[in-house]
Amino acid sequence: MPAGTGRRLGILSPSGGLGILIADALGEVGFSVPEMPADLQAEWRSLVPFCGPRNPVDMTAQLVNDTALYERFVGGLVTRGGVDVVAAFLPLITDAYLPAIRPIMAQYQADVHQVQLTMSLALLGFAVSQ
Repeated sequence: MPAGTGRRLGILSPSGGLGILIADALGEVGFSVPEMPADLQAEWRSLVPFCGPRNPVDMTAQLVNDTALYERFVGGLVTRGGVDVVAAFLPLITDAYLPAIRPIMAQYQADVHQVQLTMSLALLGFAVSQ
């Protein structure tokens, strides 16, 4: 399946409510939001016990304190989540975090050709999508 042609969506955000809004909006245009595998949910809970790992995945704002969490969540979702599209919305990330996040995004876009990875950031009052 070419990248981006499937309808199974994985959503990452630092807020459960925001993830649900994204899931509802994209569900209205035909995307499904499958629950993540139990072993992946358990792994994420071991990293952030108070995360919401089902899908939409609530990474919590702990990401601001530890950007390495982004790689663990994105990597798990892309390689083991069983989705065709990953939408990551990170409104808490400022331009200071971009050097840490850009290589992670590039790695998964290059390595996993079946999954379309989209990341949106809110920076200094304006939206940037990559």
